[in-house]
Amino acid sequence: MHTRADQLRHALQAPIAAPRYRVLYLEGGKEKGSPWLYRHDHARTALKVLQRRVGESNAIIYVD
Repeated sequence: MHTRADQLRHALQAPIAAPRYRVLYLEGGKEKGSPWLYRHDHARTALKVLQRRVGESNAIIYVD
């Protein structure tokens, strides 16, 4: 069981890695994905492009 000091230490530690983004979309009934993107604004741009191509409700941004 973690003590209060352990919980505080873990809360203050920097994250291990920056988030990465991927646009998942349906095309022809199959799930596909973009390459991994490392900037949120690039993921938003890719999302808009894919939404125009496959439909607005068939593309999402996945964050890992």
